[in-house]
Amino acid sequence: MIMTDLATFNYEKAWNKIKDISKAIGKEATYSFLVLWYVLKNPSTPFSDKLVIIGALSYLFLPIDLISAIAHPITGHLDEFAAVLAAYKRAKKSVTPEMQIKIEQLLEKWFPSEYEYAEIIEI
Repeated sequence: MIMTDLATFNYEKAWNKIKDISKAIGKEATYSFLVLWYVLKNPSTPFSDKLVIIGALSYLFLPIDLISAIAHPITGHLDEFAAVLAAYKRAKKSVTPEMQIKIEQLLEKWFPSEYEYAEIIEI
């Protein structure tokens, strides 16, 4: 079935999934997912780019795999990585300065600097 609009994509479920896995995958990987998210939500993003992003995120989160991560622990994650990487390479060209600021602010909120509140103790 070819999707003619994006009304059937569950944005709230996808956003909650990104928030849930962000701590586990770290700041750098979360940055890539936030790029995908903000480009997907931007009304000026071409429909074809949105389909690529939705396809990659769906493939990542759905239990269907071309290469099983259970049977092949190392190579089993390569197909998901390749899908997300392809979507990210396409999406990063559409990041606006406003999106970049939102992404950086959200990353700082989710991953505060380790030394932000550190005290210097003289010995």
